[in-house]
Amino acid sequence: MNSETYQFILAVVGPIMVILLGIIGFFLRQQVSVTKTLTDTVNVLNTSVEVLRTNHNHFSTSDIERHKIIDRTLEAHSDKISDHEKRIIKLEK
Repeated sequence: MNSETYQFILAVVGPIMVILLGIIGFFLRQQVSVTKTLTDTVNVLNTSVEVLRTNHNHFSTSDIERHKIIDRTLEAHSDKISDHEKRIIKLEK
């Protein structure tokens, strides 16, 4: 092969390589953009999950306290009903 053939090959291959690198760069730029968006979304979701966990723990604690109050109230009502049953039985005799 002579030097003119090498120059022709370089003249053809050079622009083709530049075009291929441009295409690769275009898709890499899109991939980076999508990855950044995905990372931002995951960070927002992590924050939301932490807030939900905190709220769930808070509600669990407050529910336990409320159940104690309700249990005491029900126990008091149960005692009153038992007392009323005993009085009714005495009155029926």
